[in-house]
Amino acid sequence: MPIGYDGRVTEEKARTTYACPACGECLQPGELQQLAGTGGGTYCPKCQARVYFSFPYSVLVAVLSLLLAIGALLVMRVSSILWFIVGTVALWVPISMFMNVYSTRFKRATLKKWKPRTSRTFFEWLYERDKPPEMFGK
Repeated sequence: MPIGYDGRVTEEKARTTYACPACGECLQPGELQQLAGTGGGTYCPKCQARVYFSFPYSVLVAVLSLLLAIGALLVMRVSSILWFIVGTVALWVPISMFMNVYSTRFKRATLKKWKPRTSRTFFEWLYERDKPPEMFGK
């Protein structure tokens, strides 16, 4: 627990401190390391384990934000199926982001250890399929 200037645990610092799931060290969100680029991920500065933030009510938030997006388009009387689908997706993303952040008022986000993928993506499969065959063994 963080200790304030007067020796007491400050409530504000205690709320913003997260524990690394790999090594158990207390971390501030600003201490997490991020590599350059979009797919770099977030790493613990102490043990270099890859971690991510898990929001508390993610499934509930996703369903409610989808229903809010559909309801907003029904209120606006969007009649075209194509624009209804595009509008639902366009509204769903910002509504769910807002609701995820708002849900942390009730239960805070936690740090979880990154789980590597076990399956290949479609593009990884394409790259492996199209690579030239090996002519000589290693």
